Amino acid sequence: MQLNPPNGWSNFSKIDNKMKSNLMQEQLSRRTFLRVAAGASTILWLASCGRSRTPSEGEENAPSAAEAIRVTIQSGWSAEEGDFWPIAIEMFHDKPENADIRVELINTPVAPDNFWAAMNSGDAPDIYHAYVPGFNSLEIAPKNVVLPLDDFIAQSQYIDLDDYLPQQWDDKKWGGKTWALPVTEGGPVSAFSWQVDQVEAAGLDATNGPSSWEEVIDWADQLTTYDASGNVDVVGYDPLDAMGFRLEMWSIYFDTPLLSDDKRTLLLDQGSWDQVLDLFRDIYQGIGIEQMTAHKEQWGYWSGEGSGFGNGERAMIMNGYWQPGDFRNTTELDAATVAYGWVPCKNERRKRAMIGSHSLWLTNKTEQPNEAFRFMEYIMSEEVNLMEFDLRGGFMWSKSLVAKLDTTGYPGLDFFMQMPNTADDFYSFSEFATPISGQLNSQWTQAVQAVITKEKSSQQALAEINTTLQAAMDEAYQDI
Repeated sequence: MQLNPPNGWSNFSKIDNKMKSNLMQEQLSRRTFLRVAAGASTILWLASCGRSRTPSEGEENAPSAAEAIRVTIQSGWSAEEGDFWPIAIEMFHDKPENADIRVELINTPVAPDNFWAAMNSGDAPDIYHAYVPGFNSLEIAPKNVVLPLDDFIAQSQYIDLDDYLPQQWDDKKWGGKTWALPVTEGGPVSAFSWQVDQVEAAGLDATNGPSSWEEVIDWADQLTTYDASGNVDVVGYDPLDAMGFRLEMWSIYFDTPLLSDDKRTLLLDQGSWDQVLDLFRDIYQGIGIEQMTAHKEQWGYWSGEGSGFGNGERAMIMNGYWQPGDFRNTTELDAATVAYGWVPCKNERRKRAMIGSHSLWLTNKTEQPNEAFRFMEYIMSEEVNLMEFDLRGGFMWSKSLVAKLDTTGYPGLDFFMQMPNTADDFYSFSEFATPISGQLNSQWTQAVQAVITKEKSSQQALAEINTTLQAAMDEAYQDI
C-alpha cells in the first residue's frame, strides 16, 4: 500500500494542498488590487513629475521613475501567507531615500531545481527568498552563485548583529563568511501543545502534558475518538504533522545524532533513529493506516485554516512559534483552550528548542548589488518586523523585539518568545546541514512510508537509505 506524503511535504509549506486553491482565489483580489494600485500610483507620480513646480528640499536630485534602478526579488511566499511582500515593497518605496530604486516581485515559488536552472541559464533575479530545506549555505555558497554579505552588513543601517542570537546566523554562514540574511519566520521551534478540553475529558494531565514519548503513544490512543460508524473523528496525535517532517526535530528530541562530529558521515543507521520510526509505526498502526490516511485527506497539517489541530480534529501537535498567530488569524479555535509545553526528550528531561528563519540571497548575476542589498537589509528593519507581526503573527526574533512586542491576543506566544532564555539546549539548523538536504529529506520520507506500512523494519529501511545517502554525500563533498 502506498501512502501519499503528508500535506506540505513536497514544498514544506504550512498551507496544505487541499487549501491552496481556495487561498489563491481568496487572495487574488487583494494582490490584484495592490498591483493595480501600485501601477496607478506610479502613473500619478510620473504625471506629477511632469508638472511645473518648484522641487522641495531633497527632491532636486531625485531620479524619475524611468531612471530608477530595477531590483528583482523572486518569492512565491506571498501567495500563500498573505500580502507580506507587496506591503514590504510599498513600505520601501514610500521612503524618500529609496526613490532611486524600484523593487519588482517575481511571484513564483523557489525550489532547489529551478534555483539551479535559473543560475546556470543566467535568468536569476537579483534576490532570492528561500524557505525550504535545500537552501542551506553548505549547498549554495561553495558553488559561487551568490555573493557574500559581510561587507554589506558591516555598513547596514538596519542590522545590529548584537540584537540577535548566534544561532540565527549560523546556518547562513560557510567558510567564515555570511551568505544570506535571516528574515521572516525567525522564531523558535518546537513546542508540544494539546487541546485542553480533550485531554481533560480523557482524564489525562492537561496542565503538564505528556512527559515521555511512551506517554505520547499512550495519549495518542486515548485521545483518538471514533464516530458511530467506526471512522476516526479526532486523531490523538499524528507524529508527521507540522514540525514532525523535520529530521532535526527527531534528532534532538530522541538524543540521536544525525551527523558525525566532522559532518561528513550520516548516522541514520545507528543511535535511536529506529526508535523514531518505531514511534511513527506504533501510532499509525495503533489508530489504523486507512483511518490515518482518510483523516489527513480531510484535515490538513500544521495549524492554519483547514488544519486538523486548528479545528480541534487532532488533539496534540509539535509545532513552531507561528501557531498562536495562525489561531488568531485563520482559525475558529479558541486559542485559550490550547496548552503549550516542552517537547519530550527520549533519554533526558531537557528543555530543547531550535531557531531558524527564511533566507534572502544576493545572486552573483545582479548588476546592482548595492541597491539590491538596500532592499534586503530593509526587510530586517523593525518596522517590517512589526508589519509582519500585525499581518500574520509572524516575526524575526530579536532581543529588542522580545522587550517591546505586545503579545496580547496571542495566547501561548510568550512561551515561544522566552524559549531562547529558558531552554537547556538551544540549537541552530546549521548543526544538521548537509550538501544533500533535498535528497536526504526525500529518502527519509520513503523510509517513513515503508516502516509505517510495515513493508520494512525500521533497521532495514534506515540501513538502506543511509548507504544511498552516504554515497551521495561523499560525492557532494568532493565538489566542495
